[in-house]
Amino acid sequence: MTDLVAKAISRAQVATVDARVTLPREKQGAISTLFNVLQENKSAVIQAVVTDTGRTETEVTLELVQVVRHLKQLYDETDFHTLMKKEKDEAKSGKIEKPVGWAAVVSHDTAPLDSLFTPIASAVATGNYVVAILPPSLPTLSQLLTTALFPLQRVAFTVIPFSSSNLAALLASNPPAVVATSLDPALRSQVSQTTGRSLVLPALTGPNTVVVDKCVNPKSFASIARDLVRAKFFNIGLSIGAADVLLVHEAVKDAVVEAVIQETRTMFGGDAELSRDYGRFKNVKEAETLVSVLRSEREKGEGRVVLGGTSGKGGFLAPTIVDGALRTSDLATKSFKGPVLPIISYSSFEDVLSILASNPGCFTFAFADGESIEYLARELPGLVLANTIPFETAVGNPAVPTSTPRFDASIFVRASFIVRTTGTPLSSLYAPFTSSRLSALARLFPAAKTLRITRTAHTPILRRSFFPQGLFLLAGTIVSVILGSTGFGLFKLVQWYTSRRV
Repeated sequence: MTDLVAKAISRAQVATVDARVTLPREKQGAISTLFNVLQENKSAVIQAVVTDTGRTETEVTLELVQVVRHLKQLYDETDFHTLMKKEKDEAKSGKIEKPVGWAAVVSHDTAPLDSLFTPIASAVATGNYVVAILPPSLPTLSQLLTTALFPLQRVAFTVIPFSSSNLAALLASNPPAVVATSLDPALRSQVSQTTGRSLVLPALTGPNTVVVDKCVNPKSFASIARDLVRAKFFNIGLSIGAADVLLVHEAVKDAVVEAVIQETRTMFGGDAELSRDYGRFKNVKEAETLVSVLRSEREKGEGRVVLGGTSGKGGFLAPTIVDGALRTSDLATKSFKGPVLPIISYSSFEDVLSILASNPGCFTFAFADGESIEYLARELPGLVLANTIPFETAVGNPAVPTSTPRFDASIFVRASFIVRTTGTPLSSLYAPFTSSRLSALARLFPAAKTLRITRTAHTPILRRSFFPQGLFLLAGTIVSVILGSTGFGLFKLVQWYTSRRV
């Protein structure tokens, strides 16, 4: 297996020098390959992810829809004429983008499709070669994808399974320009330290927090609760961008908690174990660890379980809500990924800042007025999403805006971002997934079953070789005839005039 990675890295280095992947036709061809493999093997891919992760078919389908829509968008953007127009516009603005060389993508099992295909396509679309590595926790998907992609991956990317714990050392021996991974913090740190030049996301490991302030309109509680329940219990809360903790102002806490409980029951029923929209832990030990932490919190009197708290066979842990959790409790500070939502009340935004600054997470979903949101963005190192919990956070990571040109002033400051989204077609889909909602989900797949690159046919070689010469010859002949006729006519006219005078 180590040899397989070494060969892939060697191929990446050769491809970087060869630079074929920077050609528009190679970019679009590679992206169409990824799109076609997913579309043609849709059912097999969904079943493979379900088998490897324990997620529901609908959860995997939602992720797959998001990925193929992204691939279709990049396919359109890498059209030759679109790329040429983009280059001209960049030249006018003084901005020139160049590929970094080759990138390593390490997929993870909480969003196996999004963490694999999305970064591959984005890197290829910008002219980079990609070595994509599937973790050992995805054996079924690895076998399916390597079989389907191996005959097709040549110019732009290589997808390989890997099981060695020495991954960081292998990447360090021939470091890529970028390493994109969302694996456990220890491996992220190791990869970052050994490769040096890599960009590893996410960098913060604290809990992702939802903040609901007292200024929020009570009429919005139901919609906030619906988005929160999806962001927390989709994929049983294991996603990188899943909501982990709810901070709610004491003045509206009871109403918000009631709305969250009601929405959880609406989505998964009175007994979530019977719901086909609620997943399971593939690793039963993770469920047992979370149950143990929950039991310990109960014994210490840190919080009151107002919903769920029960576990079952096959890695089942009911969606659980813990009201009145202490801000110093393990559930609130250690970011245990899973279907347990601790709720903490606060009295002022200074309390919020104190809680978040001590253990910052990557994302803060803030429902508050503009001034309060800006206050959080200035003080926190993570990303602040204003009055929204995007669907994308439940699957993978929302887009993080960055801007670091060479020697730009932004290199010397700590940037904060406030993200305001308008939503996507996927944003309107919630559990329970009835037949009508499943039909709506199926319609979100791109209409094209396969993508084929249509190139303008070349003119036949005889026409390319002789057509210009023929034009010149024809024009010369016409001019010669005109001049000859004019000269002959003048000659005859002079001759006639002379004969008349004689």
